[in-house]
Amino acid sequence: MRPMRLAVVVVAVLAAGMTALLARNWLAAQKAAPVPQAVAMAEVLVAARDLPAGTVLQAQDMRYDRWPASAVPAKLIARHAGDDPRGRFVGQVSRREMVDGEPVTTQALRQNSSGMLAGMLGNGMRAVSVAISNTSAAAGFITPGDRVDVVLAADLVRTEGNNGATQSGPMVRYAAETVLTDVKVLAIDQSATRSRDGGAVEGKTATLEVTPKQAELLAAASMLGSLSLALRSADAADGAQQSKAATPFTTDTEASRALDALHHARPKPAQVQGGAQVMVNRAGQISAQTFGR
Repeated sequence: MRPMRLAVVVVAVLAAGMTALLARNWLAAQKAAPVPQAVAMAEVLVAARDLPAGTVLQAQDMRYDRWPASAVPAKLIARHAGDDPRGRFVGQVSRREMVDGEPVTTQALRQNSSGMLAGMLGNGMRAVSVAISNTSAAAGFITPGDRVDVVLAADLVRTEGNNGATQSGPMVRYAAETVLTDVKVLAIDQSATRSRDGGAVEGKTATLEVTPKQAELLAAASMLGSLSLALRSADAADGAQQSKAATPFTTDTEASRALDALHHARPKPAQVQGGAQVMVNRAGQISAQTFGR
């Protein structure tokens, strides 16, 4: 046999032997590799579509999604063999908006379905409506689900029936103050959901979620003057901010520097020796009365 042919044969034999050795080692490694264990799965009850706040749930509004059993917390509703918990939630009302695929929980629902708005209220809360306009409700950009402050603007001369003079002398006719802070808007007119495109929602009434005491404050404030809604930031930290103003209200003299200057330019009431001078209003007739010390 020629040397060249012999060399080729030897190389071929070595290559075949090496291939066989590698194949045997690979098969041995595959046999020794641990077999992966099957992951236990659970069927979790979720929303089958986007559900606006106040939706009365039907069976087709819910479905079951498969989740790893180890990732299912106790508060979620899982289906077990021979059980269909979906039927227990038919007829309940969603307290807030839910998105497709969101787990259904008892915290997001309310059993009483006698009224849509009643189902959206938290425990112990009340729904109160106030009159609004585009001017008093951020041009219609306040929508259901937003958080607002309620600001009262009052005519002190009209409400007090006097000339608005304070103890120090200057006249204060108009004043504004925040009577409620961080309250939730439940509905604008008859709509309890946001518009699909996120646009403005115009209406004549806004329904707010308040405590019983806040409901009384709103009723009294609505008789004193006009109410406006101030839209709060979506930042959760905004709710913890407190006003650092010297007074919890704002007067007309603070809003107008010219009016403030006019008031300071007025002569101070003359001091009467031996007594105090008081301005008395009798059926519109103003007179000065002196009282002894």
